[in-house]
Amino acid sequence: MVSRHVTVVVVVVEGRLQFIAGACHVWAAFGVWQREEFEAEFVSFDELLRQSDFLLVTCALNKKTQGIFDEAAFAKMKNTAVIFNTSQGDKRKEKFCFCIIWCDQQEALVKALKTNQIRAAGLDVMTPELLTPDHKLTTLPNCTLIPHIGSAETSTREDMATLTAANIIAGLERKPLPGRLC
Repeated sequence: MVSRHVTVVVVVVEGRLQFIAGACHVWAAFGVWQREEFEAEFVSFDELLRQSDFLLVTCALNKKTQGIFDEAAFAKMKNTAVIFNTSQGDKRKEKFCFCIIWCDQQEALVKALKTNQIRAAGLDVMTPELLTPDHKLTTLPNCTLIPHIGSAETSTREDMATLTAANIIAGLERKPLPGRLC
């Protein structure tokens, strides 16, 4: 049992854990090297779901993470839990998908929010990437949607600007673009 009042649980790649370690008790379900300096405790995914107050999901979409947050997963969570998703997406079947709710599992999140199975959700990535104004997620008062800004790090934005400039120059010179646009 955790002795602190708030438990932050993280499903991440190693690099992002250091930003919050030390602020709260941190648990990791998978994808994180267990390292003493992070004071992270490895737990099963089911334990992570049962004990989480705040669940920060930043892992990339792959075979292991695809669709992990389905109706059964939300049913295991505390009704006071808040889930945040800034996961990396993947292009599949012409739809942009991400690991929290892979395309057809988004309804599970909507149901969990509508029935107060979980308290709230904050989504940086959703399916489809651009929701229509009447989409179910846009109508829920306990769901906050923000534009995909998970890449808003200085080095990433500098790389994006450099690639954009290279694309413009190549386009003006009628050469192949170094970075595909779509």
